[in-house]
Amino acid sequence: MKSTSIAVLGAPAPTNPEEPLERLLTYAELSRETGIAKGTLYAMVSGGRIPYLRLGKRSVRFSRNAINEWFAADAVRGGEVAK
Repeated sequence: MKSTSIAVLGAPAPTNPEEPLERLLTYAELSRETGIAKGTLYAMVSGGRIPYLRLGKRSVRFSRNAINEWFAADAVRGGEVAK
């Protein structure tokens, strides 16, 4: 299966045209990588407590870079979940 890449809105365009675009993560992939249950991720998206991209009415994806920044900011705040 070939993976597709999607440009992340607001992200700078690659300076090198040969440089691949960031690959966005699905709920299942983010769950595997973080250990956060998919149901918890659904609730976090619904509550606006995690950065995500909506690609249409029912499709949600996550930017690995945005998630890493979100985790880092959470660690700096002492683990409080942003509301």
